[in-house]
Amino acid sequence: MRLRNVLPALALALALFVNLAWAQPEPKAPNEDGPRSELDKPEDSKAPEDSKDPSSPKKRPVPKPKIPASSEGMTKLAGKWVADSDSFGKIISSSLQKSAGATTKFGLDGIKGNYVATIDPDAKKIVVEWLEWSMQGTAINKAAGELKMTTGVSGRQVYGIKSITDGEKPANRRILIEMEKDSAIAKTTFRGIPIKSQVQLPKLGSGQWSIADDRFYLLSDGKVLEFTRSQGDGPK
Repeated sequence: MRLRNVLPALALALALFVNLAWAQPEPKAPNEDGPRSELDKPEDSKAPEDSKDPSSPKKRPVPKPKIPASSEGMTKLAGKWVADSDSFGKIISSSLQKSAGATTKFGLDGIKGNYVATIDPDAKKIVVEWLEWSMQGTAINKAAGELKMTTGVSGRQVYGIKSITDGEKPANRRILIEMEKDSAIAKTTFRGIPIKSQVQLPKLGSGQWSIADDRFYLLSDGKVLEFTRSQGDGPK
């Protein structure tokens, strides 16, 4: 493989996998003067009335992610929960596509292995284990062409549970957690070539929770991660 063909591919691969993490919303700068009305806006920023086309279709608002309204009590949180590959894959794909930019199209080809979270409310701990976990994806870019990429992860992450609240409404059911130890290791290759880069792995976040039909839902940072209870596990 010629060097001039490898360099753009390496640059793209680094750009994609350095940011392998759940997208965090960027903080908005506070407006010291308070909210501005339409009358306060500069003339150039106002849309002319005749530019509005009544025949153009209205954009439908994107539905906000939700978790089940009804839930079992917090005593059912204890146990091992295996992450759902579909919901986990959507979160990773969205983050990688955002990292890749408009000139690159990223597609998730598949996920193998398990991402298991063991919740112990009494010990105020959540231990996440990456068990033989790997992700295969394809990035298509005009400069670098089509890149087949694989990321394998092993190890564990430990979170401390700061607080858990329960209630009938989802807004009242919240879990506050904080990363305490991260010993997970990720290795990424593209076209069989290892990439020496520090990959930022997904992390669990604080948010709203719900348990329904032996499934655990965590709504954090506008995204829902679903887990299925490990067979034969859970409170007796």
